[in-house]
Amino acid sequence: MGGAEEKTFLLEKKQDLGDIAFKVFPKVPMAACIFHKGSYNTLHNSYAMLLQYIEENGYEICGNIRESYIDGVWNKETENEWLTEIQIPVK
Repeated sequence: MGGAEEKTFLLEKKQDLGDIAFKVFPKVPMAACIFHKGSYNTLHNSYAMLLQYIEENGYEICGNIRESYIDGVWNKETENEWLTEIQIPVK
């Protein structure tokens, strides 16, 4: 989907949601993290780099992967400005 289509979709979903529930995730002692700048369509490249780092440095994944969408269609004009943090708990 292009940026404009995603923005329309998200705005429609926001209206449909009504009550919103929040979930608290447990803290993790250590995580491998990377910031991804750009389209969500290329997130797999950042995942590959981060997973390679984890493997090459002897870490083991020990929890659920988290994505934190810092900037996106809701506050930036172009996909090139989108910013996502990928966090993978490791030990």
